[in-house]
Amino acid sequence: SIFRYQHHILHGKESVQEKRIFSQENKIQRLNYQVQDLRRQLVQCRNENQVKLTELITELDQLPQSGV
Repeated sequence: SIFRYQHHILHGKESVQEKRIFSQENKIQRLNYQVQDLRRQLVQCRNENQVKLTELITELDQLPQSGV
């Protein structure tokens, strides 16, 4: 009957939409993981640079001062 045909078409469209939503949710989750990883890398890089800066300042402080 026409009703069953329409129901089948509507169900098929809903299924496609659900698959798209599920796919988008997976992509969002992967992007969130990438953002977290990039944030960790940024913090690590900042910490390493801070250590290098501190070491440089210490080395500069130990240099003999020229008579300026």
